[in-house]
Amino acid sequence: MPLVSITQAAKMADLSRPYFHEAYVRTGKISVNREDSKKPKIDTSELIRVFGELKPLQENILHDDMLPDTEQTQADISVKLELERLKAENEGLKKLSDERLTRLSEKDSLLSEKNMEITHYRDRIQGLEARYDRLLESKKEGVSLPVQVGFWQRLKSVFSS
Repeated sequence: MPLVSITQAAKMADLSRPYFHEAYVRTGKISVNREDSKKPKIDTSELIRVFGELKPLQENILHDDMLPDTEQTQADISVKLELERLKAENEGLKKLSDERLTRLSEKDSLLSEKNMEITHYRDRIQGLEARYDRLLESKKEGVSLPVQVGFWQRLKSVFSS
């Protein structure tokens, strides 16, 4: 398995580096490869043994110090890089799709509200047209329709008589 630095191991375990070092490296809960005294490394199999599933690194995943003992071909590396790029692109497209669906549902609800308003005004116009037609018919026949009297006029006529 690839060897990673203590910082990278902490990121993969989703822990802060100081806590990872204190709780796991210093206490010996995780073994450290100290062949290069300046840069101690941790085998990813050790991380899996202690933490189970690991969080993938967000930064450039393939470093020279992370390569397994057997050399990988350039084609393998380019395939892995392309896969990571496609995964990132896929996530971006999912977010974009979700945003567009949200905007579409908002526009749909707004359209429904506007259609209700249109129906309300259409009904009012039809009522006014019917009233206007009745008034025209009554004028033609010479019959006067009773004029609607508002609340204040009725109240005034009660107190004035």
